[in-house]
Amino acid sequence: MKFFSFLAMAACLLPGIAWADITERELQVAGRTFGFINGIPKGDVVIGIVVDEGNAASKAEADQLSGLLSGGLKVAKNTLQPKLIPVSALDFSGTNVAFVTSGLGAQQAAIFAAASGAKIMTVSTDFSCVDAKQCVMGVASKPKVKIQVSQSAAGATGLQLSKALKLMVTESD
Repeated sequence: MKFFSFLAMAACLLPGIAWADITERELQVAGRTFGFINGIPKGDVVIGIVVDEGNAASKAEADQLSGLLSGGLKVAKNTLQPKLIPVSALDFSGTNVAFVTSGLGAQQAAIFAAASGAKIMTVSTDFSCVDAKQCVMGVASKPKVKIQVSQSAAGATGLQLSKALKLMVTESD
């Protein structure tokens, strides 16, 4: 028992590892913002889940996302559908939004360059991605709902956020 307690404590102290714990609520929060962003269609919205299969945090979050979105998740006027995108082959064709999984700090610039070049919005639960201006939006639902938007990232992607959305989110930079 002491060994397992030690492992749990050690896992919490390891630098740079963010263990995924995404819920349907985070997806609901992100999905509700899509109606306030020019360029994201109504109806089916394909979420490109960027994953590094060799990274435990990224893989865990991608698995959770895929499970939550399997069969389509209805959010407002949209149905969110998953599409796994390996970080080694960043092809956003057929997607409307890119979800940057946790643990991809070293790859965030390449992911953002590919997504913004394709005019695809980037979303993450990893707020360091938003702070680094490599994700347009960060979302969280615990302990309370938080939506943070990087104006620089949104501008680089060519996305226009409605005035109503700007009133609901925290803007950075």
